[in-house]
Amino acid sequence: MEISIGERQKTKMAIYEALANPLAGRPVAAPAAPAAPGEQAALLAEMAAEGWPVYFDTALAQWQARDGRRLLSAAEIGAQLPTKWLGHNLLYYAEADSTNLMAKLCIAQQVPRGTVIVAEKQTAGRGRLLRHWVSLPRVGLWFSVILSPFAPAGAALLSFLTAVAVCRVIREVAGLPAVLKWPNDVMICGRKVCGILLEAGSDGQSVIVGVGLNVSQRRDEFPAALQETATSLALEARRPFDRPFLLAAILSQIETRVETLIDTGSAALMDEYRSLCATIGKRVRIDFPNSIAEYGVVSGVADSGAVIFIPDAIGAGGRAREVMAGDITHLRTQT
Repeated sequence: MEISIGERQKTKMAIYEALANPLAGRPVAAPAAPAAPGEQAALLAEMAAEGWPVYFDTALAQWQARDGRRLLSAAEIGAQLPTKWLGHNLLYYAEADSTNLMAKLCIAQQVPRGTVIVAEKQTAGRGRLLRHWVSLPRVGLWFSVILSPFAPAGAALLSFLTAVAVCRVIREVAGLPAVLKWPNDVMICGRKVCGILLEAGSDGQSVIVGVGLNVSQRRDEFPAALQETATSLALEARRPFDRPFLLAAILSQIETRVETLIDTGSAALMDEYRSLCATIGKRVRIDFPNSIAEYGVVSGVADSGAVIFIPDAIGAGGRAREVMAGDITHLRTQT
């Protein structure tokens, strides 16, 4: 029996709920969208590849469900990690002030390249422009990656590289229409799902890339001020996700792109970034560090990562210029 996309998603949710709640007495597939045993096995394999918290227990020879909100563990993340070097030294903390701050301490202790610091909860999580990042336990991925050696010019591109890697995982694994808002916010349907903070290490050659990805939050679990502007993967997809699976997938995507950046330069990376960047072509307001705001249109993104900005102001001559620092707000176009 052919299952439509809507029915397929409902069937997958019914399968997951039946596995996760075996005492509830639910059928393994909802009556409205039945699945034959062979079809059910194929759906479960598909679900595992899509990051649902399900796995095949070889000892029991049957599929099992995991709790999508269980605590992370370094062992479980490591077991799923397909990377050659990134994350092989993985440090897990039940609670940290900030994984970027922990990374700075680790650099002082000369930890190896590719070390990843993961926290279940952050008490002082930070985003760009010193903004607070809410980092509650069990619902997100809060981690930092230490990369080295990188000259300053190449280091700046790691922010764009990581944004592309996260965006690709969300699109390919979660099937959600994630896009990028310059410079490195990952957005789904106009709401922010992931933020990235790039900082230099004190040794002069290491770069810290901090990532905060909202995975399982319900709408009421965000602070009131963020409920209209923030979102999570579970909210958008209306299903649970396996955080260790997602983290392993993101680290794999980062490693692949770092190696490409080192081997062949930034051209492919920036082409991919531009293909995902929703800021291009948008009318925007840019709030500059000197507290001056300008309105105009972003016509593109340069290879350096700067936006190409065409201001409205007559005094500016309407000439395009490159902008590397500023906070961008997408504006709705009047029709």
